Amino acid sequence: MDANFTIYHTCHLENSINSTFENSPYKCSPDVPQWLGDGYYFWTDSDFFAHKWGKRPDKYPKGYVITQYSVNLPQNSFLDLVGNVKDQLLFKEQIKKYLERMGEELSRENARAIPISKVLDHLRLAKGGCRDYFKYDAIKAMDCSSIETFSYKFTEEESQKELIPIPTRQQLFLRNLSFLKSKQLVCIKRLENDFSGRKKVYINKYFNKEEYIVEYKGN
Repeated sequence: MDANFTIYHTCHLENSINSTFENSPYKCSPDVPQWLGDGYYFWTDSDFFAHKWGKRPDKYPKGYVITQYSVNLPQNSFLDLVGNVKDQLLFKEQIKKYLERMGEELSRENARAIPISKVLDHLRLAKGGCRDYFKYDAIKAMDCSSIETFSYKFTEEESQKELIPIPTRQQLFLRNLSFLKSKQLVCIKRLENDFSGRKKVYINKYFNKEEYIVEYKGN
């Protein structure tokens, strides 16, 4: 069964609205380490973390733009490390085999220190790039390290240690854009000085949303 998501992409506010919309989504920079590989990154389900990411001054000093997409992912191309335990176990087994091979060349400790991004890079290159070895063009993953994420106990029992993290920061990685079905511009935030000139504030920039909607035909 195919998976369908609403996803969001945060990008720089620099050029004209038309140029930004036409060129988004932007491929990740090859000069910066990427946790799931070289491709396109999106926030899933809600624009909450898209805004949190956009408000990082080290990333977007002039402001940011958020575009929204619908995406359809065939099951055989999608590795769901968030909502599918079977996929998680499959990936865990691939990691285990990879680390065992690397342990023959490195110490066990050094092999286990290899980050997921490098594991994915090597899996994609394994067996001469054979698609059946690592066939996924889309990966959904999450982390719990955001300051917005809180861990709650399930019960009041002191011995109960299980926690539920809410909300989790989830991203969808795409190696290409062939799975996208539609695109629309949903938000433009410009970073400007306030009336006193002492601090920066985010200003909503007006645009006609009906002018910035695209349906991808034939995808």
